[in-house]
Amino acid sequence: MTCRHLRSPTDLRRFATLVAHRAGRDFSDEAAWRETHSYFRWTSRDAATRRDGFTAQQIFGAISPPRELLTRAVLNPAVLRRLCRLGFDRYLGAQFARTARATPVITAAGLPVDAPTAPDLLTAGMWLADYWLTATRAGLALHPMSILTQHEDLRAELQQRFGLPGRTFFVARLGYPAAEAAATLRHPASTLAL
Repeated sequence: MTCRHLRSPTDLRRFATLVAHRAGRDFSDEAAWRETHSYFRWTSRDAATRRDGFTAQQIFGAISPPRELLTRAVLNPAVLRRLCRLGFDRYLGAQFARTARATPVITAAGLPVDAPTAPDLLTAGMWLADYWLTATRAGLALHPMSILTQHEDLRAELQQRFGLPGRTFFVARLGYPAAEAAATLRHPASTLAL
């Protein structure tokens, strides 16, 4: 496993520029956005029932009920598809880049091989769980920026720009949380089947 922390002002600026130019695809790619949107839990009841995904508070912080309703409507895949035709995806990508610019560290983790096997992927998952739990115990938070690993061309561009070896599988902002948020509910381990 490789892990690189981008922390120099130059690297962070270059990373934010990449995000500004490319992150809009997360919103304009209909299949990718539908998948992401399927993990939004808009009510505490939905979060408690499904025990996965993320709540509006975890993503946006404390927002007023009218703003949450507007956000929920705008991010609906059917609505967002139409807004993207007007350039809204570029606006959202620029907002995402703003958060990247403000972060102290970007974590990029990769596998040492370009074509990982199933055991390689399992090892990567175990490494990531350990890394995330270690960061959490240290009082840090991770904010995945998976748009850069979901699309092969963006992953390749990220790796080329920053000289990342192997196959990058995880990219995230790393820092202290800006606000308290409730822990995400999870399925009990006993309910998971491998």
